[in-house]
Amino acid sequence: MSNERFGRLCGVVLAVFLAAGGARAAQAQEVERFVKVLDREGEPVTDLGAGDFTIEHDGVGVEVARVDLIDQPLRVALIVDDADGAAPFFRYLRDFLPEFVRALPEDSEVGLVLLSGRPRLIVDFTDDHGEVLDQLARFFVEEDRAAGFFAGLEETVNRWDDDRRWPVLAVVTTDGPAQRTLTDGRYKAFVERAVERGVIIHALGLFTTSGQGFQTGIASDVTRITGGWYDTVAGPSQSISERLAEMAAEISRQYADMRNQYAVAYVPPPGTDPDAGISAAVRRGGVRLSISANGRPRPAAPAVAAAGDVGNSREELFNQGEAAFAAGDSAQAADWYQKAHDRDQDWVKPLFKLGLVSLNVGDMEAAKRWFGQAVEADAGSPEGAQAAAILISLP
Repeated sequence: MSNERFGRLCGVVLAVFLAAGGARAAQAQEVERFVKVLDREGEPVTDLGAGDFTIEHDGVGVEVARVDLIDQPLRVALIVDDADGAAPFFRYLRDFLPEFVRALPEDSEVGLVLLSGRPRLIVDFTDDHGEVLDQLARFFVEEDRAAGFFAGLEETVNRWDDDRRWPVLAVVTTDGPAQRTLTDGRYKAFVERAVERGVIIHALGLFTTSGQGFQTGIASDVTRITGGWYDTVAGPSQSISERLAEMAAEISRQYADMRNQYAVAYVPPPGTDPDAGISAAVRRGGVRLSISANGRPRPAAPAVAAAGDVGNSREELFNQGEAAFAAGDSAQAADWYQKAHDRDQDWVKPLFKLGLVSLNVGDMEAAKRWFGQAVEADAGSPEGAQAAAILISLP
């Protein structure tokens, strides 16, 4: 039997998650890390127990208290805006939402939530996809009604049991009318609750010609925070099918990464930081390990190039900002967005993203300034509309 060592845990973890995890660790004197073990063929090893693991926390060996193999079925809440803003997209949603459901893993549990008026759970979570498809075949739009968008996100997250690992929201929203009951405190509480429960939110934003951007602005922010997929479609078109297929593929990819992980629990050595890095080994040859603090995969994102390898066009500079933003590096993202803005000071995209970065680091005044410039630059664009909606919600 051999002992293979894996390097110390490194990477960016959401600060709000670590704060919550640290508080629990201080009270319960136990922490949990996630280890995935693959054999030579890349298949998961699923027959290990606590005695097979060797763990060092901050360089000090610890006794493993318990090991649980996590292999829950994927649970997806499909949340769809069926209110007034969805009217131009009705035919496409009726045709393409069933394709999205069929593209999910066969054993996944899917629930259907519609948002017109107030959020309604139309189909409770079930692995009978036929029941969901039957409801989607009867899908229609409730015109002259606003979407209960944020309440739908809240209620769905709160509905999950605490032992549910990495549940998924798949949101299809528009920039149409929505109920605006959002406050800073309520939004912060929702984000903290979602991160605490390991929720991953993916979203497709559909833009109308006269939308306000309230829903799409929130969707863009929460997908970034939770490591989900986000894209937009500017008006009714067949590309909605392609974007939904991409969302389903990313959900399936992340689920495959998260399956068959071991939740390894232990008590950290006295006086050590509960959030310190760990090393792990298993008493089995020919395997390789990966370790994470929360068990969630990093979202797929383009690589950030070195400054000397990036062209000088506004698009190339902006794309590097997007890559840095997706990777969680707000400072580097701001630098690239600023370069793109300097290249074309009337281009709305970097202005909007500079506003998001400022909001992300808590600089409210800078966020207002950048969002205001985005509205001035192109109020009719999706970015300008989202900036206007966010400005209204800011104190």
